[in-house]
This record gives sequence, structure tokens and C-alpha cells, in this order.
Amino acid sequence: MLDIFPSAHVHNIDRDASALSISQQLSVKLGYADRMSFSCTDVSDQGKGGGEEGTDWGEFDVVFLAALVGMDTSSKQTILEGLVRKLRPGALVVARSAKGLRGVLYPVSDRCGLWISY
Repeated sequence: MLDIFPSAHVHNIDRDASALSISQQLSVKLGYADRMSFSCTDVSDQGKGGGEEGTDWGEFDVVFLAALVGMDTSSKQTILEGLVRKLRPGALVVARSAKGLRGVLYPVSDRCGLWISY
């Protein structure tokens, strides 16, 4: 994504500090450290700020939600509803899921069931 959008900045959020540490080290090795930032935050935290770093969700234009966020359609829907309340109007959310055999590794979300409006 950073190669396609050379002026973009990616802010990585994960509730797992060790996963963030590995990602941060990888960003340095790949030469993207100056265009990436990291914070340990749980997206399912229902507070407006949302976590240890006090993430300002309103500053994001696009949020990519990983396939592992929410272990089924119902929990992913709940997390998405909470996330949408934190985002500014017009922000986009891309929610990943799994298809076919990837459903063995990742939770499959019913795409028809994931509809959020605000």
C-alpha cells in the first residue's frame, strides 16, 4: 500500500504488544519506518478514545479490520458497530474475512450480515 500511495502514512493498531513489536521491526527492515506508526489498542474497547494510547479514531480516512477481529459474524458486527461510532463521518472500513479453506484458519463472516450505517 505504501508503494502505491507514496504520501500515505499507515498507523498500525493491535491489542497484542508482541505482534506490534515484530511489525515495527519489519517496517524498519523494509524501509517504511518513517511512514508507519504503531499503538497497542483494543478496537473492541467501547470508549471513544479506545485504549492505552488514547487512539484518536476520528483522524483515520480508512480502517482495515483484520480477519481475526471478531471470531464470528455476530462478534465482528458488534466490534464494527463500536468502531463506526468512533470514526469520523465519511471514513471507510474494510473488513477482511476468509473464503473456502482459509475458513479453517480464520473466522468466516457472513458478508450480508455485516452492514453498518451511522
